[in-house]
Amino acid sequence: MPATRIDTTLPSCWNAQPRCWFVLAPKARQLWRARSAGVSGWPRRDRYAGAATHTRRFADALAGTGAQVLDTRKTTPGLRELEKYAVRCGGGTNKRMGLYDVAMVKDNHVAAAGGSVTAAVEAIRARFPGVAIQVEADTLAQAMEAIDAGADFLLLDNMPTPLLRSVVDAVRARPGHVELEATGNLTLERAAEVAGTGVDYLSVGALTHSSPILDLALDLYPIGRP
Repeated sequence: MPATRIDTTLPSCWNAQPRCWFVLAPKARQLWRARSAGVSGWPRRDRYAGAATHTRRFADALAGTGAQVLDTRKTTPGLRELEKYAVRCGGGTNKRMGLYDVAMVKDNHVAAAGGSVTAAVEAIRARFPGVAIQVEADTLAQAMEAIDAGADFLLLDNMPTPLLRSVVDAVRARPGHVELEATGNLTLERAAEVAGTGVDYLSVGALTHSSPILDLALDLYPIGRP
């Protein structure tokens, strides 16, 4: 039976009990129609709900720090829009939707430019002058070279907290504002500590590629049972 045939006027209410989101009081036939119409997509909804829940935990850990949690392009083929939507539902921020959004300079690009961050940035500026440039750095020297070269955004990769704080302080001491992102194996336990260094973003690929499935279920109970 199509989902559009379901009576949406049936009573329901939110339930504050742990692990119970809401209570429905429909006719059994209506309930089975709804369940049957949605069951084929239930596993994916579990996945998206899990991603949103995982993101919310990071967003809560960052509350009050000024930092935001970002997703990455590490998504399931064909499902990027939906998985990134789940991140937004959980209070996260979408970073890039594809390779076309910005020019990214990572370690392999630097190696291809002769080991020079400056050369890599200048090559992009010469060919695509209007494109924003993000540069990955894993040392203070690389970060400052990227700033001097005119990078718009830095990815501070796999830095221990003391180094991360030193890089943030050095970059903030320069004129202008370059956005700073901490990235690389960030965990929920470390999120607040990393945000405390002053970065703008924490990038967490696990939001879309490794979030635990949220186990959703539909259970019937007699009327009047708590």
